[in-house]
Amino acid sequence: MKQPTIVALRALLAADPPCNINERTALAEALGMSAKAEPMGESAPRVMPFDEVARVLACTQRNVHQLCRAGQLRKVVLPGRRLSRGVLAEDVRRLVTTCVRETPKTQEAQT
Repeated sequence: MKQPTIVALRALLAADPPCNINERTALAEALGMSAKAEPMGESAPRVMPFDEVARVLACTQRNVHQLCRAGQLRKVVLPGRRLSRGVLAEDVRRLVTTCVRETPKTQEAQT
């Protein structure tokens, strides 16, 4: 079922609710709108807000947006929205791990 249909059915149920909770639950299950939320678990991607990404990367939020524009990070835009909410945590982790430089042993010995 498409999201707009689910929203419309929820609005209809709110406007003309069934008599009791059992009827409402049965109707919601029949329409595939079970009230029980499924846990997202560990496999769900985490979205990091821009300010948190800036803290992790020790830069400004503007620099984070520039990294997105350059294709280093992917912005997350929620359905029906125009503005992005943040970036994927796995992209930030990948960026940090690929940008870490190993220190040559000669430099370590001098410090």
